[in-house]
Amino acid sequence: MAPLHNVYSTEKLPQRLLEEGVGKAAIQDNEQIIRNEFAALQNQLVLLRQKRWLLIDTLRQLEVEMGGCKGPITTFIVEPFVPHHEKFYLTIVSERLGGSISFQNVENRN
Repeated sequence: MAPLHNVYSTEKLPQRLLEEGVGKAAIQDNEQIIRNEFAALQNQLVLLRQKRWLLIDTLRQLEVEMGGCKGPITTFIVEPFVPHHEKFYLTIVSERLGGSISFQNVENRN
């Protein structure tokens, strides 16, 4: 991402602040603060993008082993976190001649 080189305030805003009695030095200080905050946000976005790609590369290298078969994980589903008021357990057991699925509410779990 290219660095930001734009001026963030309009010509009208400093003029209005001058009319309201705010000094020119204070206006320039505020503009510099805003530029610094935007630059910091931009740097954070760049770091987050780098972390995301590192995570994706790491996930692509993972393999799973089930029933003696080993293979890469090829599909990822990413969903936003949704808080739940109840917890449930789901177990899927796959065997050569069939499988079973168990579903249990946490309150019933011993």
